[in-house]
Amino acid sequence: MHHKMVIIIGLIIVGLTGIHSNDELMCNCSCCIDKQCRKISQNDFSVSTCGSCQSICQSKFSAACTKMSSTVSYKCTNGTMASRLLNEPDWIGEFRMTDDCDTESCCCLTDLVQFTRVNVNNLHIQGQFFGQCPRASLTIEDIYMMPNDFSANFNFLNRLVSAKLSSDSRTISFMETDNLACRYKAVRENAASMIAINWMFFILICGIVNVKNYII
Repeated sequence: MHHKMVIIIGLIIVGLTGIHSNDELMCNCSCCIDKQCRKISQNDFSVSTCGSCQSICQSKFSAACTKMSSTVSYKCTNGTMASRLLNEPDWIGEFRMTDDCDTESCCCLTDLVQFTRVNVNNLHIQGQFFGQCPRASLTIEDIYMMPNDFSANFNFLNRLVSAKLSSDSRTISFMETDNLACRYKAVRENAASMIAINWMFFILICGIVNVKNYII
């Protein structure tokens, strides 16, 4: 029975560590005296690891904090997850286009589309089109205003396209405003992580049931 419990605990650990997220980490820096902190970095910025956040804050703001007789501190959070918990729109990430666009009559985004934060006000979009498009170059790599809600309008290849982000920020629906028949959808690349989370809960429940039976 002891071996059975070890296997269950192992499965739970695998389920937890198997969850991988490409969500970006957000960093900000502060100067602190005791427990009183004042944010010194003007805006939050994205980092790949929390270790990078610490290094950047120390290298950029250590001297400034020392002048104020304080110590530099940093805060590293998962910006994407936080925005989802607050039900705020999260346009940042990679989205995979689905195959529901009619390329015989429409100019459609295809493959992978990347939405990258330039700064708090601007969004960089990179992607490719396929189908009945108005010009030879089928690649877009432009900077747009950062949407502040779940809908936005983008000018793709001189065509106005309405985009709507789902409430969980996992899908984007596109539609040409001049041709309502031309509509298509994209799914966030790391949306599959939710499947892993569901599996983790399933394994956890099974583990609890088995432990309960063992105790009884």
